[in-house]
Amino acid sequence: MTAKLPLAPTVSYPAVGRCVYCGTSNGPLSKEHILPRGLNGNFVLPEASCKACAKITSEVERRVLRGFLEHGRLALGLASRHKKRARPTSLPATLIKADESILEKELPIVDSLQVVHLPVFIPPLCLGGHSRGENPESLEIMAFDTLHIGDPSKSLRDHSAVGIRFEDPMDVWAFVRMLGKIAHCYHIAEKGWFPLVESPVLPVVLEVSNRAKEWIGSLDANSLEKPGSQALHLMNVTDLTAPDGSVCSVVRIKLFAPMKGPTYAVATRLQPPLR
Repeated sequence: MTAKLPLAPTVSYPAVGRCVYCGTSNGPLSKEHILPRGLNGNFVLPEASCKACAKITSEVERRVLRGFLEHGRLALGLASRHKKRARPTSLPATLIKADESILEKELPIVDSLQVVHLPVFIPPLCLGGHSRGENPESLEIMAFDTLHIGDPSKSLRDHSAVGIRFEDPMDVWAFVRMLGKIAHCYHIAEKGWFPLVESPVLPVVLEVSNRAKEWIGSLDANSLEKPGSQALHLMNVTDLTAPDGSVCSVVRIKLFAPMKGPTYAVATRLQPPLR
């Protein structure tokens, strides 16, 4: 899969008129892409982020999109925030020769293989996940799903190589915070404004808390499949009602759905029982 993926038409929700992260309505409010534009996200919340909160969430997204997802994004031809910047046509690769020697080489993207490693977490503790440790501020990764993009056979033949080695430093905390941001914005877009004090995930998104595994985790890989769908990413929001009448809203996110990426779950709102 090396052809440039088309950018879906923009879907613009009603303007929020206040910052979805801190609640302020003062000062200029910028639009918020629910899914980062760098992932071909084109769902937009107008007037939804103040300057201070936009700085935090934009930096988190940058650490992911310009970090371990960058080469995969380039191989897929996904959108860039910098439209005037020339896109690279080649990327560095570490080729392995038959004698186990290493050859560092720039390879054309169209003739190379890129991988995207996506972490698979335990289910959120609020949804019945079981922690293997006592630290509430730790992340617990069960595995990594590796998505393969492209065909390296020509490059391997041209350089008499037998394989390619990948080393991708991963900012997992930035990725988790980005998932929380996506889910929070999608919840407000689909279900409307709610008291931000009822959001358990906002402190994680804004980097004031590391208690992520209570509210963010992974679910069964097939829990968000849509047969025949061509969408690059899938999302939905569901309200789960407990026996005491309290309600937990959960947004499920499936990134890179055609390539069978993992499904993530984020608890976005906790409503107390009605009295």
